[in-house]
Amino acid sequence: EPRFDRRESSKELRRCASRSDAAGAARVFSRMEAAGAAPSDADCSLLLHLCGITTPPDVALAARVWEAARAAGTPLHEPSWPGMIRLMCAHGDVARAQALLTDMLQGSCADRVRLRSFSPLIAAAADRADAPLAASTCEQMRAAGLAPGDAEFIMLARLHARRADGDALGEPLPDTSPDTSPATSPAT
Repeated sequence: EPRFDRRESSKELRRCASRSDAAGAARVFSRMEAAGAAPSDADCSLLLHLCGITTPPDVALAARVWEAARAAGTPLHEPSWPGMIRLMCAHGDVARAQALLTDMLQGSCADRVRLRSFSPLIAAAADRADAPLAASTCEQMRAAGLAPGDAEFIMLARLHARRADGDALGEPLPDTSPDTSPATSPAT
């Protein structure tokens, strides 16, 4: 049996990522697992990205990748953490996403945190009309020295509009634009 080559595996993962080949990346990771090799931070980030682009997201593979890296003591940096947070939110496991964000903020990459680490939780809060989740996420964002960007402001506005309209079920907001049809326009 051929010897495991970490460098070649990492190159193969990058090729898979360039082709958006999640299945190919899963095969590479399976070979890594079989050889007892943990993914590097860069490998982990690529694998999590590819797990997130499948339909539905491959949360089971993401969990295997994450646990393999953590168990081996691989130092995970900013790109890996938001990838896992986003996957957990997409899977509906907001509690796990919150725990990951807290771990990230208390860990070694707290000084390199970016807005993309918080954005999936803001989106989840907007989707669920969960004002406490949005408030706690915004508080964590402020504590990290960040402010919501345009996308987060839009999600927060959507959340507040839904709550104000009693639209907790996700029904479309009513059209409040003026009616300009000829039948209702003032006579000229």
